[in-house]
Amino acid sequence: MWSHQEFAFYELMKQRLTVHIFYLCMVVPKYEDYFDLKNQIIYPKTFLRILSVFFALLTILCFDQKVEAQDQRAMNGYLVLAEGDTLRGQFLLKLEDNLVQLMEKESIKTFSAKQINTLNVLDDEAGLERFYYPFPFKLISSYKMPTLFEMLLSGKHLSLLQRERIILETVPVYDFYMNRTMYATRNRIKAEVFLMWNEDKIRKFNYSRKELFNWLNDEQKPLKAYIKENKLSVNNRADLKKIVLYYNQLKSRQ
Repeated sequence: MWSHQEFAFYELMKQRLTVHIFYLCMVVPKYEDYFDLKNQIIYPKTFLRILSVFFALLTILCFDQKVEAQDQRAMNGYLVLAEGDTLRGQFLLKLEDNLVQLMEKESIKTFSAKQINTLNVLDDEAGLERFYYPFPFKLISSYKMPTLFEMLLSGKHLSLLQRERIILETVPVYDFYMNRTMYATRNRIKAEVFLMWNEDKIRKFNYSRKELFNWLNDEQKPLKAYIKENKLSVNNRADLKKIVLYYNQLKSRQ
């Protein structure tokens, strides 16, 4: 996953390349306007445009290779199938399709969520272990189907889950060379959080305090006091884990 600055530079290079190629090919079609062949001179503006095109091409090639590498990033771990077998190796997650692929030397094995019991992988970039489980959930259709979730916090009474999906967003990119602001689109991975009371009750959380207290109204007063005392925010992933953990502690005392 690349940063906003990296993406902005990448999109800027693509748009600048398009502008320059159009200029070089259409606006000034005669080579005499680019070069003085008799005196072997390249006009400064032309030289700068050619140089800009070169660096734009180089940037796009580098970033395209980076994007391709990220799309194909596999993680080491093990997969426990519903049948009970355990497979080890490198796994490629395709959560939007509810699929997990085992990357072997000469083949790729694909498993759907209903074939999986649990998946444990090591994310080297994030430096942590990630655990995935299939739970029944209405993802697209009107009926529940096995859906892969990442377990952020497992509790007896309440658990915190996560799913990642790719969204298309528009971001402003300022071009200092052209002295204007342009808008570019990019694909970004968005993490969505869910609360699970049991395997049959999973709800997507929209980072709303009102929503959270309505769902956890049986322990609303002590939760509000705990959040205020510790200055926690429901919009913060780490704070949300603490809130879910504390809710489980309150329920266990009963």
